[in-house]
Amino acid sequence: MPILSFSKWGSKYVDCKLDEYSRNPLRPTRQLLCQIYSCIDLTSLSNDDSADSIASLVEGVNRHAVSNGDIQQDGNSQGPEYYIPNVAGICVYPKFVAAARKCLKAPGVDIVSVAGGFPHAQTFREIKAREVELAAMCGADEIDVVITAGDIISGHADCAREDLLAMRQACHGLKMKVILETGVYECDSQIYDAAMLIGYAQYLRMLCKEEMSFRDAMHQLLSGRDEVNATWR
Repeated sequence: MPILSFSKWGSKYVDCKLDEYSRNPLRPTRQLLCQIYSCIDLTSLSNDDSADSIASLVEGVNRHAVSNGDIQQDGNSQGPEYYIPNVAGICVYPKFVAAARKCLKAPGVDIVSVAGGFPHAQTFREIKAREVELAAMCGADEIDVVITAGDIISGHADCAREDLLAMRQACHGLKMKVILETGVYECDSQIYDAAMLIGYAQYLRMLCKEEMSFRDAMHQLLSGRDEVNATWR
């Protein structure tokens, strides 16, 4: 989940990027930038977050929906020629899910909650599962958790697997994204083991005959909360 703070929204964001890459022979097209914009999880995971700051973040998403014509308000639609999809989701801490849900008016935008002891997942399994459950009860559309990399590295993959299964069950059918934290592993085989655990958890979900979409099976490589982030792996 990218941690982003926007000073420019929608068409202003796209126009700014087009100008930024104007001299690059491999510059992206407006269509590609619109697609990228629509894949962003607008994220606020700061120690100074508050209900007011989250409401302000959500209001920016609502304003973009108004300018698109997704929300009808005083005929402010820019028209289809300038239509830019909204962000995919708004990602917050569990305690702010209800506030974000209450403020959100833009259609098609998910409320995403980190949970399960984010960002390092170093807490008791029962606490992880309960935090996931509470986030779901508050109105989250998606839950983002971090796999316990220390269990994988130390050869206790079974503990990491049980944590994932407990959180998967606590989601009550919501989408759950698992962050691998690939930057902390000692070798590629450990990254493989972590990815396979996620696949195993999704396989059990299918055995339970729950509905599963493509996005349900997605995982993320990094949370951006460790010293080592993007690597050649």
